[in-house]
Amino acid sequence: MKAGVVLLLLLGMLACDWERRTEVNLSGGDPPRFTLRGSGVLGELVFYGSLDSDRPGSLTREIWDILAERMPGEGVEALGTITYGIVPKRVQASFPSERQTPRKTYA
Repeated sequence: MKAGVVLLLLLGMLACDWERRTEVNLSGGDPPRFTLRGSGVLGELVFYGSLDSDRPGSLTREIWDILAERMPGEGVEALGTITYGIVPKRVQASFPSERQTPRKTYA
């Protein structure tokens, strides 16, 4: 009986889809690039910038917001690398509007 329960638990664990932690790696440059890895889904990605460039981290405001065209979102590995200011396929910008370029807040 115990062996049957253990076998059932092991089969249940093997049948589960193991989620890999979502990670974001920043690569410098002008503009910066963000590489996404993991098994997560991205519904929205919001970038914030300082209101006062002389005091980083003082107060922040939204400078770029991108949303998946459909929910629950896009797999982060399908999106791959996102370059700041360039809206990837299957994603739309909600702020600023599609016709505007996000504010440059990096040196």
